[in-house]
Amino acid sequence: MSNSLTPCERLMPNEPRTSPWRVFVPLVAGYTPIGDRLSPGGVLRPGQQLRRGVYTLSMRYEGRLVLDGRQDPIEAPLIAVVEGSYAELRPGGNFVVCVPNGSGTLWESGPMGPGDLVLEADGSVTIGGIPIA
Repeated sequence: MSNSLTPCERLMPNEPRTSPWRVFVPLVAGYTPIGDRLSPGGVLRPGQQLRRGVYTLSMRYEGRLVLDGRQDPIEAPLIAVVEGSYAELRPGGNFVVCVPNGSGTLWESGPMGPGDLVLEADGSVTIGGIPIA
């Protein structure tokens, strides 16, 4: 087994590696990982992200909720983008993006049933095992 990558060698997910070296994906500057799941009542504040492997679910400072790590990022279809908005998992499994003062919502997943919101190893997002993205 070699201790380095050859010039044409790439590391691919779910494929055997030919090198003992690990590849680390740098964190986006200014974003703080808080794990790979939210429990009911949990909040994803601006600048926080759920992280699992190369995948992140980030609440951006400008108010966007973005799932990164796939070929094309997925953005929640908000009715408006409001700086300082936050995401919250409510009891009953409704994941919502709220305006900063909490007086309204900009997007809702709809009630998905009880359970944690989890950023899965394949980059999908589930609530209680039901996929939402």
